[in-house]
Amino acid sequence: MSRALIAGRAVPLAAEISDALEISLQGTADASLWTSLLASESLVPQLESGRVQLRLSALSARFKGIQFCEMNLVVFVQTQQSEFATGAYLPCAFHSRTSFAWVERRLFHCPYHTGEILVHAGVQAGPESGFGLKLDRKLILSAQMAPVPLGPTEPADWQGEIYLPTAAGAPRRLFLAHLSGSAQSRSWGPADRWQIETESSVGALRAVQARPFAKAIRLLAQSHFTPDRWMISHQAHHQKSRTLLRD
Repeated sequence: MSRALIAGRAVPLAAEISDALEISLQGTADASLWTSLLASESLVPQLESGRVQLRLSALSARFKGIQFCEMNLVVFVQTQQSEFATGAYLPCAFHSRTSFAWVERRLFHCPYHTGEILVHAGVQAGPESGFGLKLDRKLILSAQMAPVPLGPTEPADWQGEIYLPTAAGAPRRLFLAHLSGSAQSRSWGPADRWQIETESSVGALRAVQARPFAKAIRLLAQSHFTPDRWMISHQAHHQKSRTLLRD
């Protein structure tokens, strides 16, 4: 098994992908609900003006020749590693391929579930650029970019610990990730569109209410997620370690 140096540690790799299309939407949310969830995992959120920092990312890529799409939500947290500014908590993630989601859950203890993931981006941002998540054919959340030019292409690099939800009676776990490549970005604009269904909107969350990821989706809606920045990469490179026990 190949190994890589991630976040200052030589670790066995679980997966590595290159030349992926990735669209990320960063933003902030009310702190109280997320702080309570993180406290149950012995984690502390990284705050910006008193609000937690979150990122939604949608990815279209190939792994060993198999095309797939993926979406994840992370909440940035404080870390004990002085050489890295932040870690992230992964409350839920979705995969377009049922078999891949099963492997993530059963072998790597990651909170992946099957969903229909929509991710589109041209060379220039346009009305078709953005991402969405459908569950049981119901659009649960979506973000669409108005045709406003992106900034110049710049290097993008993040590495650190990704903390995983802890099942009752199970040990706490994490994996290390290195996300790199080049990306264009711009601030969220008034013509951009963000939508997430809530339980009060004609029972839109009936498709997710009884599932393990329901709490994270509800928190995202209830904590008034406010987008502030887009990032688009056509050549994203991701490395992910095997799942490890937390110290």
